[in-house]
Amino acid sequence: MPFILVDTCVFVRLSGAYKTTLDCIMDTSDVIGWTNEIMNEYEGRAYPSMLTLQAFIQDLKNKAKWKFFSRSFVDSNFRRHKSVRTVFYPHHSPDKKWVRVAVAIRARYIISTNGHLLETPPNRINGDIVENIDPSRYIAERCPNGDTC
Repeated sequence: MPFILVDTCVFVRLSGAYKTTLDCIMDTSDVIGWTNEIMNEYEGRAYPSMLTLQAFIQDLKNKAKWKFFSRSFVDSNFRRHKSVRTVFYPHHSPDKKWVRVAVAIRARYIISTNGHLLETPPNRINGDIVENIDPSRYIAERCPNGDTC
């Protein structure tokens, strides 16, 4: 079960503008990882539509596409993985959390439309690569024919 992270700018729109991305996530074995810090950002951006966000998250939980990681888990795993390689961060400080969590959980992708993240080089953890990709590239790589992956 590969983990992915979905940046806020994409996540709060998954049930709408990025529905094709959501359909692809649902058709793969990928699971969206999250932390309390990430959830706080989701909720802050989705404030006007909190009921929709809560229903959407419940649907992800029901389909086993939603996995919580505690801060202590992220901190301990990040320290362990960081000793293996240099970690590449985006220049925009608030976006560093995405890379930190992705490295800690050995996520396969960070899906984003954020230029700061997309310009950041991939991180390598023990041969695994954490890539920062936009929704269309995620679809092209994980569901290129619209088929179940």
